[in-house]
Amino acid sequence: MARFVSSFGVMRLLLAMPFLVGACTKPPAPGPVVSPKVAPIVRAPSCGDAGVLLRGSVPDEDKLGKMKEELISKVCSDDTWDAKVLACVASKAVPAECLAQLTETQVTTYEAKLAAWHEQYGYGTGEEGGEEGGVVGGQDDPPPPDEGDWVACEDAVKHTAVWLPPITVTGDDRTFATGLRDREMIKLCNVDEWSTEVRTCLAAATEKTTVGCLIQLGASQQKSIATAITKADKLATKSIQLAAKPAKVGCKQVVAAHYSDAKWKTEAVEVKGAARKKLVDESRKKMTKACTDEKWPAAERACMIGDGSDACYGVAGRSSRWGFPAAGVMLKIGIPECDEYGALLTKLSACDKLPDYARGSLLESYTQTAMYWLKTSAEDRPAVATSCKSASDALRQSGEALGCSL
Repeated sequence: MARFVSSFGVMRLLLAMPFLVGACTKPPAPGPVVSPKVAPIVRAPSCGDAGVLLRGSVPDEDKLGKMKEELISKVCSDDTWDAKVLACVASKAVPAECLAQLTETQVTTYEAKLAAWHEQYGYGTGEEGGEEGGVVGGQDDPPPPDEGDWVACEDAVKHTAVWLPPITVTGDDRTFATGLRDREMIKLCNVDEWSTEVRTCLAAATEKTTVGCLIQLGASQQKSIATAITKADKLATKSIQLAAKPAKVGCKQVVAAHYSDAKWKTEAVEVKGAARKKLVDESRKKMTKACTDEKWPAAERACMIGDGSDACYGVAGRSSRWGFPAAGVMLKIGIPECDEYGALLTKLSACDKLPDYARGSLLESYTQTAMYWLKTSAEDRPAVATSCKSASDALRQSGEALGCSL
C-alpha cells in the first residue's frame, strides 16, 4: 500500500496552488522542419583547438589566455602541423605529450616562440607559473569554491557542440546532434563526479573557452567523454542520413514504430477488451497529433524510427509523454473515487485559465499513477479510494481559486 500512497503524494504536490498559478511559462515550440542535408556531423581538430588545449594555465584568462591561444594556433598553422598531431592533442588528457610527434624543426620553432612570449609578458614556467603546454599537474591550483557553492551538472553542461570534435551540421540537425551529446555528458558528469571546479568553469564558459575547462578532468574522465561523444555522434549521423529520405520519416512512421502491436503486447496488460483498444487508439492519436502540430524535426523523427532508444525522445524532453499509455490518456480503474478524480482532472484540463504547462503535467502524472492504481490489491483499494477522494477535494479548491468550474 505504501507504494500507491507514495505515488499519490506526488500527484498532490502537482496540485499545489503555487505550481498551478505560477507555471505560466510555456516551453518554446520547436522550430520548423527544414530539409535535412547529409553532411559530416563533426570536423577534424584544428590549430585553433590546439591553441586552446595547449596554452595551459594563464593568470589573465581573458587577455593573456586569448593571446597565447592565438600564438600557438599561428605557429601550428605556419608550420603545418600534421593532422595526426592535432588529433592526438584533442584526445589526450595531457595534450603536451603529442608535441613529441612534431618534427625537430617544428618543436624548435614552437619552443622559441613560446619562450619569447613568456619573456615579453613575464609569465614563466615551473613552480611559479605552472608547467607549459596544458600539463594538468602543472597548472595553478584554482581557488577553493565558496562554502556551500554548488553547480548542478544540468547547469554546467552546455556548448557541447564545440567540444572536440566540433559538430559541423546546422539548423535543426545541429540542435538534435547537440541534444544527444548533452544527455550523455550530463549523465557522465553525475556518474564520474566531475569536480566543483570543473562544473563551475563549464557553467561560466563561453563557446570559445568551454573546451579549456575539460583539461582539468582526469585522464579516465576525458576518455569517458570521448567514448560518449563518439556514441552520440554515431546516432546523430545515422538519424540525419535517414532523415534525408522524407517519405520514410513521417509522423505516421514514428507512431507505427513506437506504438506497434508488438510493443503493446507486454504493456498495460491489466487493461482488457474494449478499454484496452481505446487505450491503444488514443495513445496513437495523441502522438500523431503532437508530432504534426509541434513539427518534430526530421532527424528526431528518424531517430525515433531507426533507433527507438530513450535518447531519441529525451533530446526534446518528450520521453515521459510517450509511455504505455501516452500521458494524458484517461482510463477508468474501477475505484469510483479515483475515476471521479480522473473526470475532474479532465474538466480542469479544458479550462482556459489553466496554463498549458500545468495542464500537461497534471494529466501526465495522472496517467502514470492510474497505471499503478490498476494493480492495487483488494486489501489496499480502500486506502487508495480515500487518497483519491482527498485529491478530488483539493482539486476542486484549486479549480475554484483559478476560476475554473468543476
